[in-house]
Amino acid sequence: MSIISAFDTSREIITPGSAAAKVPDFPEVFICVFSQRFAELFLKKFEMKELFSLFAGRDIVIYEFNYRGKRFGFYHTLQGGSASASLLEEMIAAGCKKILYFGSCGSLDKKIAGGHFLIPVSAYRDEGTSYHYVPSSFYF
Repeated sequence: MSIISAFDTSREIITPGSAAAKVPDFPEVFICVFSQRFAELFLKKFEMKELFSLFAGRDIVIYEFNYRGKRFGFYHTLQGGSASASLLEEMIAAGCKKILYFGSCGSLDKKIAGGHFLIPVSAYRDEGTSYHYVPSSFYF
């Protein structure tokens, strides 16, 4: 199997909807963070309503909050492509339509100063999870 040739086009046998049900009146837009520090900042900054929690090696609390008259969902995801994708699949099955992930990162380019926003426009395919979602390519 190669990162530039691996992609399974067959239909999945078990879908997220098989294990997670649609949640009535679920927020369609979510913000998801990887960092515990960012999660704590969000929880301090906004008045959150707990919707439910999942257990995936640790409690994952799914919240809802309002900002400027709009409803958003929020959760602190697990580290790693497979774990994060599995939670994302559950959020989609519950009714989420859009999600913004953010966190922190490092850089191999010393010209990129710390404290700046980086918006990836492509990614090197090396972790394995994308093999299930995106057709074969070196980058996606």
